[in-house]
Amino acid sequence: MNFPESEMTVRMGRWFEAWGYQWWVEMPSCGSCIDMIGRRGNFLVAIEMKVCLSWKVIRQAALAQLDAHESYVAVLTKPKNTSLEKCRRVGVGVLRVGRDVQVLVSPRNKHTFEGHIKNMLRYTDEFECGGVAGLPCLLGGGPAQDVYRKVQAYREAHPKATWREVFDKIPNHYSHVASMQGAMRIVRERLVARDRRRSH
Repeated sequence: MNFPESEMTVRMGRWFEAWGYQWWVEMPSCGSCIDMIGRRGNFLVAIEMKVCLSWKVIRQAALAQLDAHESYVAVLTKPKNTSLEKCRRVGVGVLRVGRDVQVLVSPRNKHTFEGHIKNMLRYTDEFECGGVAGLPCLLGGGPAQDVYRKVQAYREAHPKATWREVFDKIPNHYSHVASMQGAMRIVRERLVARDRRRSH
């Protein structure tokens, strides 16, 4: 079975809802974004979605352990046993997305940071739940893209503004200047990559 990451979001959304969770997409974390966050009460679950289980996405899910009580990788293809074992070692869960969502490895998170959890709970209070991940930045939605547009407009009006000034003037959800700057760089890089694909 083969479908895009955006369709995976829909299926993972149904999975969250079946377990009584609300969910959000592209939530900011450590200068990047987590594909999906599910919340039930004050309990948080992070999901990183990819077609196959690579070491790169395992690292992303391991980093997401800072911001959620459980962290999973959701994939389409059947993972190798060696990759599943890597996930067990770092405490990351694995989901296989098809007609149904199958749990291949249960998560075991030992790296949660209370300050990060509080920030993520605050983000979910501030932003509208739902959405679609895996879309090009300007076609999708999400807090990072919203802030990026506001930052671009402010810098056009104030070309000599420092990042500290931008951070202070633009309403945002980042904990410090460097976090905001890193997230804006990632959004810009994705936009550039998208424009290159469209030009070929």
